[in-house]
Amino acid sequence: MALYGKAGKRWTMTERSRASVQRSADRLVIGPSQLHWDGECLTIDIDEVCVPIPRRVRGRVRVHPQGLCRFVAALDDGGLHRWGPIAPCARVEVEFDSPGVTWSGHAYLDSNEGDEPIDRPFTEWDWSRAPLKDGSTGVIYDVRQKQGNDRVIAVRFQPSRSTCARSWRRRCSASRWCQCTKPSTCRGWCRRRCS
Repeated sequence: MALYGKAGKRWTMTERSRASVQRSADRLVIGPSQLHWDGECLTIDIDEVCVPIPRRVRGRVRVHPQGLCRFVAALDDGGLHRWGPIAPCARVEVEFDSPGVTWSGHAYLDSNEGDEPIDRPFTEWDWSRAPLKDGSTGVIYDVRQKQGNDRVIAVRFQPSRSTCARSWRRRCSASRWCQCTKPSTCRGWCRRRCS
């Protein structure tokens, strides 16, 4: 976890053994920190120590999804690595005692999973997401494979519970994003009229 702001920078990533992990249908406990889903809100209680200078990182994050999503995309040609947003359109409330910070705003929650180490098929990858004026969320995932074609996934997620995802690749018009027909001159996605 990383916190950046006026209260300073805090970063923590503690590896824990299986003995410190507990899981049920609505709760995941890892050491002194935990996640809890009550059907409407994901509550994340964090109690960790940051590095390299040991300082406490303690607080609560509440993620309120506007809808849950089942969209999943393969990141590599073999389908061994997958990405899927769980709540691409959400609201977050953050309250930390240490450091003393609070804020709220737009949130995004996703999941990545793989059947092998992530550095095996990829030379690099990056992604970005942005809330859009109509309340939807746009996500672009850009992957460079060691073998196989580069892969770019661009998706617009609606906040509705009934219609979560709409791909810009499949539903494009002159005002939407479309896959570029000249990848040698354009990395990934560019604005153009779709045919």
